[in-house]
Amino acid sequence: MFSQALSNRTVTARSVQGNASAVLDAVEDGQPLTPSQAVPLLALQAPPDCARLRSVAEALKAQQAGGDIAYGTGHSLFLTNVCEMAPALYPYPANQGNPQAYRVSIDDIDAILQAVKTQQSQWLTVSGGGFDSELVIPGLEAATVLKTYLRVLNHIQDQVASCRIQGFSPDEIAFLAVVSNRSEAYILDCLKDHGVRVLESFGTEILEDAHRARIAPKKLTVKRWLEIVALAHQRGMPTLARLEAGPLESREQRVAHLALLREFQEAHPGAFQRLIIQLWPHPSHQPIAGPQAGLISESEALKLVSVARLLLGQQIPQIQFSWVPERLEMAQQAFEWGASHAGNTDDLSYAQFLRNKPPVPVWTESELRGLIEEAGQRPVLKA
Repeated sequence: MFSQALSNRTVTARSVQGNASAVLDAVEDGQPLTPSQAVPLLALQAPPDCARLRSVAEALKAQQAGGDIAYGTGHSLFLTNVCEMAPALYPYPANQGNPQAYRVSIDDIDAILQAVKTQQSQWLTVSGGGFDSELVIPGLEAATVLKTYLRVLNHIQDQVASCRIQGFSPDEIAFLAVVSNRSEAYILDCLKDHGVRVLESFGTEILEDAHRARIAPKKLTVKRWLEIVALAHQRGMPTLARLEAGPLESREQRVAHLALLREFQEAHPGAFQRLIIQLWPHPSHQPIAGPQAGLISESEALKLVSVARLLLGQQIPQIQFSWVPERLEMAQQAFEWGASHAGNTDDLSYAQFLRNKPPVPVWTESELRGLIEEAGQRPVLKA
């Protein structure tokens, strides 16, 4: 019986290997990858099969995004870590009474803006989070959350007019609309008028309603999330697409997420500026049922980069694998698996924010270039 089971597994493995080889042959011949073909590619285990997947993805990257690795310079301004809509995986403070809660002061903001000026950063990422009471910053008091945000944006433009502003995820747009009793279109118009050029996608997780209802029940449905991205696109504001991978979603759900982004980008060309693949950090608690959340394996993560390149690299040529503090080498390896963008010099800030920890120092431009060059790639600064 054991020998029969072993024989069955061997036959199955050969079948998967043969199918994967045929799929990769078709991709090399210019045929688009289908979601049903993508899932088995994520399940590849044999080193030769994984190497073939990597090779095909690397060749496609050169065709779609060029042979260089793009990067940017930036800083992050998280106005608060109080977040009512946060996933249950992370111990975000739910209210201002939590001893770990914070809201930045005007001095904190000015210190970040001074660093932006000193390093001549291209981008400033602004995020408000989401909270049930108004954000009050000494020197920038306002009657409502939206007015406070707009005054903060005005202050940023006064101090660093040449720096582009990105931020405010679809969930934050919906939150601001509710607390301001305004439409989401109105909120987007206000943010654009006050300097926001690109919409962020923090907290996207996986765009599959069953999964979102399990880990983040207060967040938007997939339909509502995409509606806000479409509204931003109508106003000339692209969004940073994001996939946040962890062990609680299936391979099928990850592929469904990528396929949805591809379908939306085809219907709204240019809506997504680039795709960012983010790994969940290991949270300090696990309140929802399921295996303990942690980082997915290196092999699983790198195959995900390649499959993303094969599945939607034609629609979103720039694909980024975000840096994880304890796994910098894995992000360097991702450049050989289809990743074409290294993110910004502040890219570790979001990983620390997810951990509810103080931000790490921003890399200098030379440090980020050095990490790219150390991986045998040529860095190119892009706006």
